[in-house]
Amino acid sequence: MKQKRLLLLGMIGLVTLLGAGLALVSLLARETETEPETTIALTDYAPADITAIQYTRDGDTVDLALVSETVEATDASTGEATTEEESRWVLADRPEETVDQTLVNSMTTALGTLTATRDLGENESLARFGLDEPVLTVQATVNG
Repeated sequence: MKQKRLLLLGMIGLVTLLGAGLALVSLLARETETEPETTIALTDYAPADITAIQYTRDGDTVDLALVSETVEATDASTGEATTEEESRWVLADRPEETVDQTLVNSMTTALGTLTATRDLGENESLARFGLDEPVLTVQATVNG
């Protein structure tokens, strides 16, 4: 009888402990959700406004330019000719080479939506954050 009573008390204690743990986890999760995330916009232009990108990585510099071309097309059923303005990204020094348009469009989207989660301050040393010698530098030209 004593063993059953001890076992019952032990189980009640375990259930109470698990309930308290669950309440604590719920409370911590709720506090984490309510903390507002601050973001600082680093760019203030639309990705579609970018007309050129230059990036340097490991000493190699790549210049990309957005070129527009007028393309004529003929409708097969009506024979009517139409012209459209098409834009595409090219390497500025080798425009005949193929450039992955999706990749460059992803770059423009990323450049147009850059944000930071905190301000490092003007007087902070970039070396403290490992930014004194950048691995990659990017320069975007907006609307020429």
